[in-house]
Amino acid sequence: MDRTGSSSAEKPAPLNPRALLLDLDGTLANSIPAMQLVYRRFLETYGVKPSAAEFARLNGPPLPSIVRVLKQVHRLPDSQEALLAHYCALVDETYAEVTPNEGAHKLLQRAKIAGCIVGIVTSNSLCRTRNWLYRLDFITLVDFVIAGEDVMRGKPDPEPYLSAAARAGCSAGKAVAVEDSLAGALSARAAGLRTFVLGPELSHHWPEDVEVVPSLSDLADRLWNGGA
Repeated sequence: MDRTGSSSAEKPAPLNPRALLLDLDGTLANSIPAMQLVYRRFLETYGVKPSAAEFARLNGPPLPSIVRVLKQVHRLPDSQEALLAHYCALVDETYAEVTPNEGAHKLLQRAKIAGCIVGIVTSNSLCRTRNWLYRLDFITLVDFVIAGEDVMRGKPDPEPYLSAAARAGCSAGKAVAVEDSLAGALSARAAGLRTFVLGPELSHHWPEDVEVVPSLSDLADRLWNGGA
C-alpha cells in the first residue's frame, strides 16, 4: 500500500482504442522461425554464412530493403531484381506453414466486439498477407491492410503507421500499434502512436514510452479489461 492507502499494484484503466494497428510478422503471425529459415536458405545459395545478429537487424524493413542490404554487404553477384525474386519465392514456399501467435484470435475478436478498427501494418506483400488472413479465417476480423507496396518509405520511417491511422480515420492519440521489431516500434512511435511490443522486455533497447507485453492475450486484457 502507498501513503494514500491504495495499492501500488493497481491495474491500469483499459485504453479502449479506436484503432488497433498490428504488425504481421512476429506479431500477429508466428513467422520469425520461417523468416529465419528463408534468410538462411537465401544466403547459403551464395555460399554466405548466415548470422543471427544480422537477421535481427533486418527484422522489420520491407523485403526489397533487406535484399538490397544483403546484396551490398555480401557482394552477391545477381541483380537486385533476381535476388528479390529468389527471396520472395523462398518466402512464399515457407509461409504456407506459418501459424498465429498465441492470443491472436482472442485479440482480434475482442477488438471486433469493442467496435475497434483493426489494421495490419506490414512490410510483407498485400497478396501474401491477405492469403494468410484468409487461411486462418482472420480476414473478417481485419478492416484493412497497409502492405509494403502501399508506402514509399517502409519501417522504421513513420509513413506506414501514418498511412494506417489516416485509413482508420482517427488521430494517432486514438490508436495503438503492436510490434515485435525495433524498426517497427520506431516507425509507430515516430508516427505518434501508443506502442506495445511483443516479447522479452530486454530483447531490444526499445524507444521511450514503449510498453512490453508477454502475449497478445495479455494485450487484449490490457486494452479492454485494464489488465484484468
